[in-house]
Amino acid sequence: MRFTGMIVHGTYGSPFAHWLPSLSHWARDAGGALYVPHLPSPAGQDFDTWATIVDSYRAAGLLGDAPAMIGASSGAAFLTRYILSRGLTGALLVTVSGFNNHRSGHQESDAANSTFSVDEAALGEVATRFTRRVAFYATDDPYLPTAVLARFATAITAEHRVIAGAGHFNTQSGYDTFPDLEHLLAELWPAR
Repeated sequence: MRFTGMIVHGTYGSPFAHWLPSLSHWARDAGGALYVPHLPSPAGQDFDTWATIVDSYRAAGLLGDAPAMIGASSGAAFLTRYILSRGLTGALLVTVSGFNNHRSGHQESDAANSTFSVDEAALGEVATRFTRRVAFYATDDPYLPTAVLARFATAITAEHRVIAGAGHFNTQSGYDTFPDLEHLLAELWPAR
């Protein structure tokens, strides 16, 4: 198998929405595996619950020694806390509209995301755990201010990939597939 990893959806998300199933199928066809667990949200969404589910994939040996971890929206916030709390290392961390400790004013989503945040000063440690970090975000995200997205990308010392017109990288923004992310994965794990 060329590569393994996981895609973590965000609040109100699922493995069957937006570009997630397409990227998982693309990885399979490319000889890899990107697992997309169904994480409870918003009911039942908290760090410990999600971490237990991700732990089960690691315990089963499904993520390998140097996984690609991809977090969408609050899934990126979850992943940064998970990486730091579990000492996870890997080849690639990708965040898509990723943020840390942002309060939107929407009570339900703010409550659901509240257990994912980490101390801003700790975010730099992510760079020591993942060989490459890439942050995709857009300047027209309807849910997150560009400054919040850029600050998070900088804090984890990620390459900033700003895509015009991508919104929140969801179906409403035309993201049923994610060719830029497919290209990134193909660049890192070329066909053998």
